Amino acid sequence: MKEPEVKRRKIREDIYFMKKKIVVVLLLSLSVLAAGCSSDKKTADTSTQAATEAASATSEAGSEKASETKEGTEKTSENATEATSETQKQTERAKYEALDYVTLGEYKGLEVTLETEEVTDEEINEQIKSTVTQQNKMEEVKDGTVQDGDIVNIDFEGKVDGEAVEGATDKGYELTIGSNAFIEGFEEGLIGVKSGENKDLNLKFPDSYQKEELQGKDVVFSVTVNSIKRLPEITDELVKQISDAKTVDEYKEQVKATLMQQKAQSQRTAEINDLISKVYSNSKINDYPKELVDQNVQSMKTYYESYAKQSDQSLEEFLQANMQMSEDDFMKKAEETVKQGLVQEMLLKAIAEKEKITISDQEYKDGLTKYSKDYGFESEDEFLKQYGKDIIELSLIQDKVVEFLLENAKVTNEEARVTEAATEKTTEKETGKEGSTEETTEAGSDKTTEKTSDKATEKTTEKTTEKSE
Repeated sequence: MKEPEVKRRKIREDIYFMKKKIVVVLLLSLSVLAAGCSSDKKTADTSTQAATEAASATSEAGSEKASETKEGTEKTSENATEATSETQKQTERAKYEALDYVTLGEYKGLEVTLETEEVTDEEINEQIKSTVTQQNKMEEVKDGTVQDGDIVNIDFEGKVDGEAVEGATDKGYELTIGSNAFIEGFEEGLIGVKSGENKDLNLKFPDSYQKEELQGKDVVFSVTVNSIKRLPEITDELVKQISDAKTVDEYKEQVKATLMQQKAQSQRTAEINDLISKVYSNSKINDYPKELVDQNVQSMKTYYESYAKQSDQSLEEFLQANMQMSEDDFMKKAEETVKQGLVQEMLLKAIAEKEKITISDQEYKDGLTKYSKDYGFESEDEFLKQYGKDIIELSLIQDKVVEFLLENAKVTNEEARVTEAATEKTTEKETGKEGSTEETTEAGSDKTTEKTSDKATEKTTEKTTEKSE
């Protein structure tokens, strides 16, 4: 089901901002707040899982195309980012000593068990299919019927009790059969349908559907299959068109090596998250730095005021219309969420203070250069202007603390670690052609890392809630 446009923009903004590691303290809080405001469940208010579910909900029956309202979204993103950045520029980030607020427990010698990672033939085939699709090499099926794995272009309309359901209508929607992007029975119901045919699907919205008024309701989707595309046979000739490999076997080895690099990153991220979660469990947050909390709450308020302005509304009107809450309730929720978002920063900062972990001028310069490139900024000055020296230094110190935790951890199954040797088969050729294996798997790598990171953040956030109770 489609959400109102303002909410759709908000969901997209949260996903965009969650990618920004350096400002995760503030902007992760934004995503948690936005997701939590629309739910009565306390766990939804305090878990990043709510943001993830909200984002995935837009891909269920009646979801919009990814490209829809892109221009408006980007403009809103820019305005919101500028508003938040302006607040940060006007006020120097509040300084504090983390050990004044944190009682550290054991953080050295922590035991961690690595997740076992392997690349399956199914994953390799899925990545090849993704590359073939991106480079428009899928074959159109003229005479056959829809099969599992096909990409179908469809028009559809959903009705409940004969009335069209808001947002459950679209034309020219590209759907991969078997992706589970729609409610149960939708994709399965199209198997066997020919191109040009119409079919009515008598389905039921799940009891857990995000729109309460539709939960458990019978729905009829009238669907027209406009076209069917299918993965062609993977041949040496096709491989040469989509990569720099010369044979199918060579290409599969390239894909496998790149996927292994992703697995290595995923494994490392999970290891880090496990360590931080254990540090949290062993420690105690006694209080929070009030000045910094107040600054971040004000930044959140400014952020939402920018959205209200886009809708020609006051903040109070915007909050009532989109979150069903007053400004006072918003400020209380914002403070609660900011505090939750500061937990990881405070823990890592406390360790840095106790172990006297700092960064040199050269480390700062090197870090600024790396961050600028990693996050796609045209220059270091632009990056520095956007985030400020305090945030950059904080992030670099946190990186060093994480390395400290890793160096002092006890890994129970070191043999399971994915090493560089396991991924060195990746050739330089992978980066030499548009649409190469490395390029086309980059998005997948981001998703894997974010998913793993979100999982650990969720654990820490839930524990924060439990302790506060």
